[in-house]
Amino acid sequence: MLRKLLIVVATGGLAWLSACGSDGNDRLTLEQFLAQGNEICVTGDAATQAATDELLATQPDAAAFAVFYADVLAPSIEGQLDDLAALAAPADIEDEVDKLLADARAALDSFSELVASDPEAAFSGDDPFADIDAQADAIGLTSCGGA
Repeated sequence: MLRKLLIVVATGGLAWLSACGSDGNDRLTLEQFLAQGNEICVTGDAATQAATDELLATQPDAAAFAVFYADVLAPSIEGQLDDLAALAAPADIEDEVDKLLADARAALDSFSELVASDPEAAFSGDDPFADIDAQADAIGLTSCGGA
């Protein structure tokens, strides 16, 4: 279960999103937003993949995963969320993007607390980011979600 959850977390199962700040004049087209948003996730995932592969080769226990999560994965995901939030989403999907970002930050915070307090429990449940992945996929941020 640890290996599965670590792979899900590291490859973008988490990867998400607080509010898009924009004055309305610099909004991206849907195509631009999706291209830039998906690139943010691809780049972020690539940056953590080598470290994840190295960790998995060591047959990590829950404590090793907790350290890796806190030092590598959570900061990477937070950075991706910040970068996605900085994009000026098109007006017609702004509400969905704002919800995705808020929900993703809440899920990340909740999962981070669980990993810190009880790493074993973090591996025992379902993917805590499945709903976030589905939201990202529905918007078209398929590199950020689980599709």
